[in-house]
Amino acid sequence: MEEKPRLAKEEILRLIGPYLDDELGVKDALEVEACIARDPECRAEFERLAALKRALRERLGGTRAPDLLRKRVEKALRAERRRQRRWLPAALSAAAALVLAVGGWTAYQRAMMLPSQLVADTLMIYRVERQNPLDLKSGDVRTVGLWLSERFQQNVMPMNLVKGDLMGVRLCPFGGQRGAYLRFMVGGRNAGLFISESKGMPYELPMIPSVRFGGLEIFEARKDGFHLAYWKTGMWFYALVIEDMHEPDMLPRILAPPTASF
Repeated sequence: MEEKPRLAKEEILRLIGPYLDDELGVKDALEVEACIARDPECRAEFERLAALKRALRERLGGTRAPDLLRKRVEKALRAERRRQRRWLPAALSAAAALVLAVGGWTAYQRAMMLPSQLVADTLMIYRVERQNPLDLKSGDVRTVGLWLSERFQQNVMPMNLVKGDLMGVRLCPFGGQRGAYLRFMVGGRNAGLFISESKGMPYELPMIPSVRFGGLEIFEARKDGFHLAYWKTGMWFYALVIEDMHEPDMLPRILAPPTASF
């Protein structure tokens, strides 16, 4: 009879990073190896972290973070994962700790933080567009989606990704690419969703997302009372801006998993 694993799968996923750094005892290392051998998710995470480690050494360089700093960051990551267990998978904590261990603090910041220019440009465009008249006033998601698809000559991911009241849409370039701005009210707050073609986008997203949700890798930032979130799906780049959102765990409550395109 096959021996039952001592550790839960979530715990094994968290241990893949330390396994790659040869930091595990024999029993834990054997469990990680067994999971990698039998479980596609564990194997995929092992391959992803191994590739990330190689890329960091090649691209970021730097020295190993001091042990005390590394322990503090890992402790903070564990606390955050406990607080948002459904929202922040164990694999993200492992990846973040791996970045810190391999590349040091500078590499950690590069891998986790959004470009400041992207955040500044997004807020500048948002402040302008929220004052401009809409090209189409409609709260119907399908109507807005079809309107956009006709103008882009491409299917656009549905706007019901945001749980809020859709007000309408306006054509608006973003990042130098053709795009659109969708106006929402979310929990009594003003919000805007920018959609643009990702090809040729002058901004690079970090190596490690803030969260994963519904198959999306989402990158977050906060500035001047605004909450910003970015992601890509296929040929499209998305930027969500929400005003006066100070709650740290509100984003999971206002995003819905993506469904089919229009």
